[in-house]
Amino acid sequence: MRVQAISTAHSQAEGLGDGPAYALTYGVPSIPASLLCQIGFPSRVGAVWVSRELNASFTDMNGLRDWLRQHNALLSDLDFWGSDDLYKLWTQVSSPTNVEPPRRWNHANYTVPVDWKFGKPPAANNQVRIVAGNDRSGTICGTDLTPLGLATFAFNPQGASLDGRVTADYKVRVSYFGS
Repeated sequence: MRVQAISTAHSQAEGLGDGPAYALTYGVPSIPASLLCQIGFPSRVGAVWVSRELNASFTDMNGLRDWLRQHNALLSDLDFWGSDDLYKLWTQVSSPTNVEPPRRWNHANYTVPVDWKFGKPPAANNQVRIVAGNDRSGTICGTDLTPLGLATFAFNPQGASLDGRVTADYKVRVSYFGS
């Protein structure tokens, strides 16, 4: 939109700012409503309503934070929202309960046999890439991600960082970092 306005020498071309990008990203007609969506308020109707109801005029995150501090008591009041659903959605944004604290990662080393069914095993000490599969399986790949073989692990590889090196007996030494 900004490029189109500039190319047609529209009188408002310089003043468009981020509004069009926010409107296209969040599907709401104002920057305040889009910033409310950006912080996790999942209701576009609710974001538009509350920004209009409280005459929101902020245009960036600092302004949003100031606006939230200014209206905290009202936004925390069920009666203000007029709808239990909007209030519940707002309370989930303002005090998320589903956020887990970071868990400490563990480091462990495993040596696993590999069925080199897709290619010849790399030479000893060569690095391999490990692509986690379903359950406790994984595909052992060359550094270019060409599949070379399959392995079954004694751990769940999902959500972990895996580094592998081929051993002298053509197994893979897996360095596991995960929770």
